[in-house]
Amino acid sequence: MHNHKNNIIPGYKGIMDLDLSSISDHLKEDTINQHLNDIKNYRKEQSDLPEKLRYENTIMYVNEVHRKDQLALQQRITQAQEKQRKDDADRDAYYKRINDLRFIINQSK
Repeated sequence: MHNHKNNIIPGYKGIMDLDLSSISDHLKEDTINQHLNDIKNYRKEQSDLPEKLRYENTIMYVNEVHRKDQLALQQRITQAQEKQRKDDADRDAYYKRINDLRFIINQSK
């Protein structure tokens, strides 16, 4: 039987992890063997597919595009927030100068 930490047997790309926490003890070995066999079969099936149809070139590619898109979105949000803070600080400084000038003008009257 394989070592497994916290009752989780790792999956592989298109095969999810196997959670043994709700599996009866007497079924665990067979379940693990079936899981490992599924992974072996999956790898064989993937190697038989044309490269452009393989999981890493379809689903994983799309996931990477989404990850990069989220990263770019977060960078745009951060840049917009920084610009807003700078604009707010500039506007505050401008209004402070205007008020200082008004005060000086009113004092000289």
